[in-house]
Amino acid sequence: MASKRTRLSADAFTVGLIYVKPLEMQAISVMLDECYEPVPLHIQDDNEYTLGKIGSHNVVVVGSPRGAQGKVAIADAVSRIRLTFVNIRVGLLVGIGGGVPHLPKHDVRLGDVVVGAPEVGPVVVQYDRGKQLSDGIVEITGTLRKPPAVLLRVVDKVDDKYSRIGEGEEDFFTTHLQRFANFRRLKDRYKCPSVPDRLFRADYNHELGTQCSSHDQCYVVKRPDRHPPGEIRIHYSTILSGDLVMKSAEKRDEISAKHGNALCFEMEAAGLMDAFPCLVIRGICDYADSHKSKEWQKYAAATAAAYAREILLSMAERLAPGIGDSQKDCLNRAEGSKLENSVRRHEGLVGVDSRLSQSQTSLFIAKHGQQTNMKIVLNAGQDDERIEDLSPELLMLLHVLQFLKTSCPDPDNDFKPGSIPRTVTMLLSKQYARFSYISSVCLAKFFNELV
Repeated sequence: MASKRTRLSADAFTVGLIYVKPLEMQAISVMLDECYEPVPLHIQDDNEYTLGKIGSHNVVVVGSPRGAQGKVAIADAVSRIRLTFVNIRVGLLVGIGGGVPHLPKHDVRLGDVVVGAPEVGPVVVQYDRGKQLSDGIVEITGTLRKPPAVLLRVVDKVDDKYSRIGEGEEDFFTTHLQRFANFRRLKDRYKCPSVPDRLFRADYNHELGTQCSSHDQCYVVKRPDRHPPGEIRIHYSTILSGDLVMKSAEKRDEISAKHGNALCFEMEAAGLMDAFPCLVIRGICDYADSHKSKEWQKYAAATAAAYAREILLSMAERLAPGIGDSQKDCLNRAEGSKLENSVRRHEGLVGVDSRLSQSQTSLFIAKHGQQTNMKIVLNAGQDDERIEDLSPELLMLLHVLQFLKTSCPDPDNDFKPGSIPRTVTMLLSKQYARFSYISSVCLAKFFNELV
């Protein structure tokens, strides 16, 4: 990664990578091709973000506060993302989960990845929500939304690529996991554990105060060796999401069977799917039974992050602000890019404090008047004597106006609300959030509320 980081506009980020545990955040961060400087956040956005890039996609990495788990905590964090990053269109929930092997068809093992993308059935089921019947059975009511269609299409692309790995070739898991070697404090923590991967029979409970290695091996389920050894496999299944940590193999199998032999338990996805539909990616760290331990958590987080990286590398870049927008929006996006480039050419804007005091703005208005004539305002940017005392924020505003001037030679007659490209109005509207006082006073006065 480059030692000198750049800063992008908050509008440039289109993908959210969601985590719950700090170890998941670390694994995701390793997969970034580049890291960016933080951006000013909306005043009501209490999150903290890691900003970066994977392939052609600018991503925000965000999660719940340390120690906070479950669907409520993660939903609270995700609900604020679009306050600052208004162009986020897709999300990936990346982390660890408990696996449910169904042999021989679904030989889920520790380190494997389960993706919430079944061919049939719901993507996520909140298995502990519904009607409590007299016989003790919970009847599930309601359904949760699926991930955006574009992500499900990319899942198929990645699956096709994974299936066609040639003999002796490295798959993308091997390639992406090698990135940990560049981080001296992480490379040993996130490698495949030396602890054996043991699956015990569902009717055999862990003996308190003992190690799994001391258990009677006759209760270990026999599974065929994998070729090559240590191969990471991808499984597609309904994700079972609930508020309780699943540590009972018998209960695990019972609930799984009710939902199409679902292969994964976790605790957060149910809180996201309706408010922020995303692709759920879970590295398997245990078997959701009484033998649950933490030895495989970091490696499982790493394999999930590696899969998430491959999803983004395989997903085509969209030029329009939103996935699937019209050709007109693509053209508007191009116009908006020109505007942003024009604004960025002012060297004084690098590292500018986004907060503009009321006194600064009032001084500017008192000095130059509250002009509503667009010609006067547009010409102001050419008057060196008038702009020498302006703050960088006001200089940015004048650069915006100068850009508009090139498209509107006769602003009094040609500058009509309907003629403003949508992306230009979007960019200007972002200045309302970024420079609240200047937006409400200067822009309203200068543009006469046209935008």
